[in-house]
Amino acid sequence: MNTDNPKLVANACDLDTLNSQLQQLIETLELSVQTDQWSELAELDQQVNQLVHFCVVQGKIKEPSIHHKVLFLARLYRRVIEQVTVQRDSVAKQLQQEKRRHKMANSYQIANNICA
Repeated sequence: MNTDNPKLVANACDLDTLNSQLQQLIETLELSVQTDQWSELAELDQQVNQLVHFCVVQGKIKEPSIHHKVLFLARLYRRVIEQVTVQRDSVAKQLQQEKRRHKMANSYQIANNICA
């Protein structure tokens, strides 16, 4: 992941800059999801929220190109949430299996100590 990109700032007033910033966030977010860079999502989430909030407050959300990108970000967020949920469930299942194995190993060890 390219972390050399400057931080996006939601203070631009012209549509070209807003479109560019939204597109850059979309691409960075997509790359983070594709490469499982979950640690970067919190920072990206903050940047997305800041920029979308700016678009709404300034009325820029009414512009078709901005509106389209914000809707795309919303769909992308749903995909991220689905993937994170699947990973969480998988880790929870693995943890339960490991706890069962550990419990069985402890039971076996206790049984061997009693018989010895």
